Amino acid sequence: MKRKKWSELEEQTLLSKYADLLNSGTLAKLKTREKKFKPIADHVNSLHHLQDPVTFPFKWSWRDVSIKVQNMRHQYLGVKQKIRISNNEFNWDDGEIHWENFLKYKEVFGDIELIDGGKDCNNVSGQMSGKKFGEESISDILGDGGVMGLGYGMDSEEIEDDDEEVDEEEEGKRERG
Repeated sequence: MKRKKWSELEEQTLLSKYADLLNSGTLAKLKTREKKFKPIADHVNSLHHLQDPVTFPFKWSWRDVSIKVQNMRHQYLGVKQKIRISNNEFNWDDGEIHWENFLKYKEVFGDIELIDGGKDCNNVSGQMSGKKFGEESISDILGDGGVMGLGYGMDSEEIEDDDEEVDEEEEGKRERG
């Protein structure tokens, strides 16, 4: 199966529609990811896939759009890292050399701060962690927005309760066995 890949034009349409919904205040009124991203997916599909399915072979779902918006954030941070001249200096014009929709993304979503760490810093997540692999707490892994920052909240007490139940079950098996 061929990997679904967004064209620059579809990406540009997504950014334009997102900006329209954001500026009109509609996006703020929509409470679920599905309600926010379905109109954008429908708009992109109607302008591209439905008009020319050969050139634009993929019909995008609201989930695809949601994931693309998140991926574009990482893409923006990566390009911004590449065009960094010094800590607070960037060659913005070079951004479009690396990604055609770089400035359009910045216009719609605003600028995202890079972490301090110099030009060679590989961590472009916007956060810095001094912990080594394996030292993360559950809140480090889940992030502020829930599971990996995706907004799926999980109470760490629930996890601890589940761990205790498993420990008690294993203890009971050992006593019986």
